[in-house]
This record gives sequence, C-alpha cells and structure tokens, in this order.
Amino acid sequence: MTSLFRRGNTSGGAIRKIAAVAVAGALIAGSMLLGTAPASATTSPSLFDPGLIASDVIFYNSATMTSTQIQAFLNAKLPKCATGSTCLNKYSAFTNVRASDAMCKGYPVAADQSAATIIANVSTSCGINPQVLIVLLQKEQGLVTSTAPTSSKYLYATGYACPDTTGCQAKYSGFFNQVYDAARQFIRYGMYPSSYNYQVGKTKAIPYNTNAKCGSRTVTIQSKATAALYDYTPYTPDQSAINNMYGTGDSCSSYGNRNFFRYFTDWFGSPALPDNLVRYVDSVYRDVLGRNASTREYPGWVKQILNGMPRAKVGVGFVTSTEYRNLMTIAAYKAVLGRTPSTAEVTGWVTAMKKGYTTPDGIWVIFLSTKEFYNDSGATNAGYVNGVFKKIVGRAATAAEQASWSKVIVAKGSKAFVNAIFTSREAERVQVNAAFKKFLGRAASTNDQNIWATYVHTHGLLSLRVQILGSTEYWNRAQKTPVPTN
Repeated sequence: MTSLFRRGNTSGGAIRKIAAVAVAGALIAGSMLLGTAPASATTSPSLFDPGLIASDVIFYNSATMTSTQIQAFLNAKLPKCATGSTCLNKYSAFTNVRASDAMCKGYPVAADQSAATIIANVSTSCGINPQVLIVLLQKEQGLVTSTAPTSSKYLYATGYACPDTTGCQAKYSGFFNQVYDAARQFIRYGMYPSSYNYQVGKTKAIPYNTNAKCGSRTVTIQSKATAALYDYTPYTPDQSAINNMYGTGDSCSSYGNRNFFRYFTDWFGSPALPDNLVRYVDSVYRDVLGRNASTREYPGWVKQILNGMPRAKVGVGFVTSTEYRNLMTIAAYKAVLGRTPSTAEVTGWVTAMKKGYTTPDGIWVIFLSTKEFYNDSGATNAGYVNGVFKKIVGRAATAAEQASWSKVIVAKGSKAFVNAIFTSREAERVQVNAAFKKFLGRAASTNDQNIWATYVHTHGLLSLRVQILGSTEYWNRAQKTPVPTN
C-alpha cells in the first residue's frame, strides 16, 4: 500500500503543506485547524503532556455516548445554521456495506442515516470512543461548530486519505467513508504498531513542523492512543502553540494534536488519565470486586481522585457498593452454610446492609448463629463450638474450650457465643492477616497484627479494608501492575 498523507489548515484559512515521514504502509494525518476559545475555556497549557495526549481507557471506550446523546450534543453546538446550509446536527448520509475484519465488526448498507447515528455505530463497530470521532471532525474540518459547512468538508470530513502531495483520494470520500476509515485506522495503528512510526514506550524526536529547521521535541509515548494520534497527525506542538492554547504560536507551530486535546478537554474533560491512577483504580476493582474495571468505569473514579477525593474515600465507595455487598453475601453463604443463596436471599441481606441493620462481615455472625450451621456442625454444642472456631480463627477448639463455650451457649445463646469469638483478639489478628494477604500480598507482621487488631475491635473490618486501600503501601503495590488496555 502506498503511504497516504493529508493536508491541514492554519488559522487564517491558508493551506500549509504537511509532509509526513511514515513507515511503509502508514496512513498518516495531520491538522492545523484553529478555533476561538469558548466562553468557558478550561484547557490550561499545563494540562497538555505531549507523551500522553489521550489514555487508552478513554480513547477506546465505545460506550461513552449513545446516538441520542451525540445528537443532543451536536444540537447544543449548532443552535442555528446558515440559510441554505446543512449543519452536522441535521446532516445525513448513505452508508455502504463494510465487511467485518480484524479492526472493525463491519457496517450494513443504509439509505439515510444521521451523522449522530453513523458516529455511534462506527464507534461500536470499531471499538473507539465516539467523542474521539466528534473531536476529529472538529479539528479536521470544524464540522461540529460550523454554521455554513461546504460540501467538501463532508466529503473529506476526517482528512482521511488526503495526501499533501497529490490531494484527497476520491475513493475514500464521503462522510461515512471518512468516519469509518478513520476509526478503523486508529484501531489498526494499535494492532500493528511496528508498521508505523510511533509505539508505546518508545522515545522519538517528533517534529514541530515540516520545516526541518524548526526542530523537534523528544517525546516518550505513554499510550497506544497517543501513538495513534501521532501516526494520524505526525507533529507535536511547540511551546509557543501550547502556551497560546486558543490561538496561534509562531512560524514553527502546528496545532493538530494540541487542538485534539483542547477540544476534547473543553467538551468532555481531559482525555488523558495518568497511568498511576489507572493502575490504582484497576487494582481496587480486582481486589475488592474480583474483576477488572470496564472502560466506562475508569474515568469517573480517576477524575474524582484528580479533583481531590482521598483514596480512602474511594475505598469507602467500593466496600459500600451493592456489587460488593452481593459478592460478600454469596461468599458468606458458601463459606458458612455451604450452599449458594437464592436471589431473594441475597437481595434481602443487601437491603438490610443498605439500611444499616448489618454489614458484609456481620452476616457471618448471623449465619454462624443459625440452626442450619448448628445442625451442619453435628447438632451438638461441642461440635458446634468446634465448627465456629474453624470458621472464625481457622483452628479446632480444644476440649476445654468446647466445654466452657458450651456452657455459654446454654446460658446466653449461640449468637452471644459467636459474637464473642468473632470479636476476640485471636480472631481479629486472623482477620488482619487475611486482609493484608488479600490487599497487600503479604502476611501481617506481629506488630501489624497487634496494632490493627485493636483498630478492628474499635472500627470494624470494613474500616480496616478502607485504610489499606488508601495506604501508601497499597498504592505502591498497584503501581507494579501493567496499565490495563481493555
């Protein structure tokens, strides 16, 4: 395949030829389209990191907006349209059939689909954030805010296959083709990185401009998304362009990747999530909920932390969630009663937790106090005492313990007995050790057990988990895990 290049616009509307150097087979694009600052501009120059323009968990999140939400967004951006013009919020196009391949799931023929529907469907097919495509349409042709777009802007809406040397290739023209092929190409960059100029973890000298005298910036690429953006637009803004985020820089400035970041941040929030926070959030999901976070779940938590939410408060959100309570209820049924609960049983206990009647750990005391567990333990007081000891402290009760606690059961009942064992110093040391192993990957030292057993006795096990999740040791452990790319 012949390498394809595209052209871009400067702020005055003049054409500046953008020549890119590509690895064989690369489809590279660049943009110089400028815009005026919105009334509530939010993108500070300090936010732009040339090595992390966008995070993978945002860039490849296809579930951020539905077609209805995209339509509402476009309507808000285009309350008025020039007479005789068709603005993007009213635009519709024919879609030709696309077969499923390694990059996208394909697309059916449709006689007349709205731009919003096409954007949403392409995002789902290719696994890319529809917000990325919306911003691409703006930075390439200004279509999201143009009140008098020309037909050529729709024909080459994303600047795909528009080489500077020969002009745009007609076979790739048309709004649908442009959106689909651009999305597909972004996915291709990530699937076959060695075929293109930029790869994650590689340090490259990225030019400021086609003019070699303008120089370059050495950049270490931190995400697949950032590599893809540079492969599509192979220039990095110089400091002059970054400092004047809503205007022009100097004669060596380029604006494509700066504008992508700026539009995305102004409209949807920063597209760049710090790797350390992504690792942390994913670790919490795995350790508390037993699964990885989905691409829809990272941004909310990461942005809350960036806005000042303490990590311990993140832990509170997880251990009080319905999902966690469901998991803990099911686990308690299996561990104590040896069976899987019904849906109604789980719902009932989770509702009780929400109302403050019990906790995910409190149901252990309740279950161990039941006739069902008593019978499962041999239906004798001695057997029951032994069974409770094994479940709570992980050992058999001695003969003396069986005798003495049997008397307590007769005098005060099974719940008083179970609660006494559950809140004993021995049990609390066992609970501390188990929490350390689960969340920190190590056994608690004797000193740890002594200190935190006292804490558990006063504040409870849930609070211990929250403290661990907010600790520096947990944070440091999370940083040793790979950055998720799902």
